[in-house]
Amino acid sequence: MAYSRTSTLRLLVSSVITVTLGSMIGRADVIQSTVILPPPGGQYTAATICVATGCIVNSTLDNFVVTSSTESAGNQIEIVNADFGTDVYTNTGGSPGTLLGSVSLHGPVTFTYFGRDPSTNPLGTFNTQLSNFDFVGTLNGDTVEIRQSASTPSLGTTTINQVSVSPVSYGVSSMLTINGEISFNGSQFVPVPPVITTLTPAPTSVPEPGYTAASGFLLLSLFGLKFRRQIH
Repeated sequence: MAYSRTSTLRLLVSSVITVTLGSMIGRADVIQSTVILPPPGGQYTAATICVATGCIVNSTLDNFVVTSSTESAGNQIEIVNADFGTDVYTNTGGSPGTLLGSVSLHGPVTFTYFGRDPSTNPLGTFNTQLSNFDFVGTLNGDTVEIRQSASTPSLGTTTINQVSVSPVSYGVSSMLTINGEISFNGSQFVPVPPVITTLTPAPTSVPEPGYTAASGFLLLSLFGLKFRRQIH
């Protein structure tokens, strides 16, 4: 039986969500001249993953633009706009082959760095929470919305330390486990498995719009859930 492009994509994502996320890329520092968090030159990424039915590629959460920066009860709260998306490919000999679909999402995100006040104690390791994110976009003409899970927070750690004196520079490392829920074409939001992301330097060239890590796995989970519901 021949599958349509949409059916192939849904079968692919249904398979990929069974893959263990333990193959995430290694930790890497972002070097910058300021103590701004999240790093404007950083991106949260996950490795390319291929299974028999396909691959997900170029997943990143990036392009952070701060819209609000406050301190509350000794915690730093940063509200940013960011990009969130991924590409889904066929599997050709263990490598990405034909592009099956791309997603481009944009929206607000709140980062909370617990126990950090940039004016008095900007350096150290801080528990970090990613909250109140709400990304909206399309995939192959269908509306997709991803938001923070109502029941499970997205938590991790962020470390920032001075690495040189002249010129002054700082190294930033961070890892977050993102928990979200997804709505497809206005349907009821459903939870998806957690996604582990690691902060890495963003490319120096201008990135293509909507390439982001967490959404890749969240969207794969969405289509897996939708596919399983259709076949039951």
